[in-house]
Amino acid sequence: MQEKEELLTLHDEEQKREVNLSFKTLVMVYLAVFIALALFLPKIYIANQIYYISRDIADISGKRDMLLE
Repeated sequence: MQEKEELLTLHDEEQKREVNLSFKTLVMVYLAVFIALALFLPKIYIANQIYYISRDIADISGKRDMLLE
């Protein structure tokens, strides 16, 4: 019975301890977020530019077709 109490006491002490993030972990997370943004933001920007240019091309093509009639 005493072993059980000791185990429960040790368990309670471990649960009370706060575990904070280390500086290394924070740097790794910020680095991963920065790399993800560096990879995906240019792709999104280029996709948006292609979309708007294709809209302009469709508009100009429509106007050209009207002039040719």
